[in-house]
Amino acid sequence: MNILRSIWFSPWTGDLQTIGIVKCQDKVTDEVKLYIGTGQGLNQFEDEMLIVKRGAPLYPELLKKFLEVK
Repeated sequence: MNILRSIWFSPWTGDLQTIGIVKCQDKVTDEVKLYIGTGQGLNQFEDEMLIVKRGAPLYPELLKKFLEVK
């Protein structure tokens, strides 16, 4: 996977992990994918790779519908 970008959300309390959303591109299929998960907060690249490997898939269509404001 080729990491394209990431965004991070830090918790208000110190006992929770940092949440990240990672946008990546599959090197074989060129498909762009999103994953959401938690990192350890020590190294951005390692956290990005951890989320791509063990995070939950995030689907843009679902996210757009969820964020729709009426």
